[in-house]
Amino acid sequence: MTPGATTTAGTALPSPTPADIRDIRGPVAIPIPWLVPVLIAGGTVLALLLAWLARRWWKRRKLRVPPPRPADEVALERLEAARKLIDPSRAREFCFAVTEAVRFYIEDRFAVRAARRTTDEFLNDLVRTPTAGLASHADMLGDVLRQGDLVKFARATLANDEMEALHRSAVRFVQETRPSAKADA
Repeated sequence: MTPGATTTAGTALPSPTPADIRDIRGPVAIPIPWLVPVLIAGGTVLALLLAWLARRWWKRRKLRVPPPRPADEVALERLEAARKLIDPSRAREFCFAVTEAVRFYIEDRFAVRAARRTTDEFLNDLVRTPTAGLASHADMLGDVLRQGDLVKFARATLANDEMEALHRSAVRFVQETRPSAKADA
């Protein structure tokens, strides 16, 4: 036996030398050259997938805007609301409602500026530049607008039957100048 060696149960162990004992070291990095590009590509694919899903969700969430209602339908609805105002004490309010419904109908249906002009200005321009379907009804339109102007601005009065006649004339004007089903198809 060598000096410094110990035996355990009859076996001899060599004595440790200072060169045999090494301290614990940290983990050894094993370089993987393809790991970084794979992580970047995976992150990009994930970001694109999330963006696509978010866009799809946003489109489905959006409210659908209904198409605008036809001008004749709106005008007839306004004229029906004006009909409830037929009362000699409310003649001015009734005439404002009727002429406003007719003027806005003309603007929407024929793309003719009518709401901010006097009746005479509007009718004179109508005669000079005939709009399809409107020039043949200029007399009827003139009667409705002039009678309404008399009540609105000259404080004329109307009886119930005159108010009914004015209302019927306005409704007839809208119905006769509305676009036909053949023209829309």
